[in-house]
Amino acid sequence: HEWNTTGCEMSHGYKSSDAFIKDADPIEQVWPRFTAKIESYLDNGNKVGMLIAWSGKGGDCGKLFEITEELHKGVLNMPRWVVYFCDPITCISHYTSCQLNESKRHSGRVGYGLGLVYEEAFGEPITNAHNSLRDAEAQAKIVCDARVRGYIDRTKSVVLMKDVWAGKRKQAGQHRAELTRAVPLGWDNEGVDTFELPREKSYAGPGGGGQAGPSSAVTRVCSTRSLADLFLFFVPLSLLETVAREAHPICKKLFMPRDRRPQDAVIRVPCCRGLVRTSRPCFRSLLVHALALLLCSAARYPTAGAIDPQYFVVNHKLSRCNRCDAWE
Repeated sequence: HEWNTTGCEMSHGYKSSDAFIKDADPIEQVWPRFTAKIESYLDNGNKVGMLIAWSGKGGDCGKLFEITEELHKGVLNMPRWVVYFCDPITCISHYTSCQLNESKRHSGRVGYGLGLVYEEAFGEPITNAHNSLRDAEAQAKIVCDARVRGYIDRTKSVVLMKDVWAGKRKQAGQHRAELTRAVPLGWDNEGVDTFELPREKSYAGPGGGGQAGPSSAVTRVCSTRSLADLFLFFVPLSLLETVAREAHPICKKLFMPRDRRPQDAVIRVPCCRGLVRTSRPCFRSLLVHALALLLCSAARYPTAGAIDPQYFVVNHKLSRCNRCDAWE
């Protein structure tokens, strides 16, 4: 099978050159040991098992289905007596009385990623996150916690594994049927040649798509937790100044009285010294001034972090106040 660079190296830090990868037994040998281990806890069917996987109906279950129903169908099978499936995200997010539900948080953080929920629950990050064993241990700690345990066996939390598998089979059947389905009326099949995307441009299967993960620039700007920085990252001042510059002649003609020149106007902008008088504004400076006010408001928003920048406009550009610890 192909080595999944995106999933293994980018997410988990595993490399195909690692000794424990190169020397690992093939899945045909590992899988029977895996199923035997699971079944050993179920007392020969006198107990039933539940597969618990964080956001696992699409990810974990998809991979298990691929192994047992597609790549090794009839040879490798799911562990017997595993009857139920539960995604902890569902029971935590659906039941608002759960103490780990978003509505119960005081931090203002949103989302149900494993790392985030673990930090909210225990006040510390997962050690060596994205390592398969560490993630599984973190998930087990959350599920066994008294704040979550009582919601695991509720109606919305648990589904039958046979229903999960039925959905996977239906989806797989739809994918196969797409290759033979007749084209819509008015369309023609153009010859019999088939076309297949190169692997590096395919987003299906292992190794598909580009390199995963944010760029260093995105990581850096997100680390500040500043809405102002994030806004300017995607909407730089150069873009706004270009729009203002092109729109200035039109707006000047439409909105500026003939008996008043733009340089006669005065605007006042917020600073540590109160309202600072700035003259000679044009439409461009007014637009940038409006942006400054917007950023000041955004920076005061609770999720924007601790910084509280103050801005003022000089010569149509954002500048730093010598007395304020302001962002430039």
